[in-house]
Amino acid sequence: SRFESKGVLLEGSMHSNLPMIEVDPTRIGQVLSNLLENSLRHTPRAGKVQLIVEPVIDGVEFSVRDSGDGIAAKHLHLIFERLYRGDISRGSGDLGSGLGLTIARSIAERHSGTLTAFSDGRGRGSVFKLTLPLSRY
Repeated sequence: SRFESKGVLLEGSMHSNLPMIEVDPTRIGQVLSNLLENSLRHTPRAGKVQLIVEPVIDGVEFSVRDSGDGIAAKHLHLIFERLYRGDISRGSGDLGSGLGLTIARSIAERHSGTLTAFSDGRGRGSVFKLTLPLSRY
């Protein structure tokens, strides 16, 4: 409903044959919620956010893609740093606490996974990828 009220389209797609992964659903839900909230915050009205779940070689990848503000190359390597709040000139100025992506990456790593970010620059959207390994069983 938050996406709808802001006028941002939320789309989801999930591959039909995903392998098993072993995770704490509450914590991984926290990571995905953070990524979706960030995308909503930085995507303007009439923009789009996509959540895509698909298999990769050694696990499952969750991608959150948006058509929002994007991230300047000089900031991209810093966004997972504790208390880093981004470029004030981006979007609404509501940049959050600076802890969400740090916590999200920590949760991913505690699951032996990775959390990475990509952007072609300001105004070109962003992609965050959470990759989690296959279940050992």
